[in-house]
Amino acid sequence: MLSNGNILFNRMANIAEKTPDKKVVWRYDCHVPNDAQHMEIHACQPLGLDKVIFVENGLPPRLQVVNIRTGAIEVNHELPYDPALSIHPQFRRARVTADGDYLLAFLEQGYVVEYDKNFKEI
Repeated sequence: MLSNGNILFNRMANIAEKTPDKKVVWRYDCHVPNDAQHMEIHACQPLGLDKVIFVENGLPPRLQVVNIRTGAIEVNHELPYDPALSIHPQFRRARVTADGDYLLAFLEQGYVVEYDKNFKEI
């Protein structure tokens, strides 16, 4: 729940912000480049009331920061992945730390990585 009472949530195929009376304020649907590949979202975090961070699992997976008021994609960064592994368990719990670093859980690979703002591994 956001400080304005709205709810931000992900449902694998999309992310949405809704008001308490269920009006959709903003929605992002997974990008599907072709029929042979699907994408999934399993983590999102609000950054204030204007931005959201999320990871779109896929080949390749991407960390994105979107300004939900303007629609501008402010960060769109490809993440490392193993193409032999399933996309479903690629990433969970993507977060921005108080220092502005990115904390990502590589679920299937069993580790967590912190990246700085330039995506250098800390």
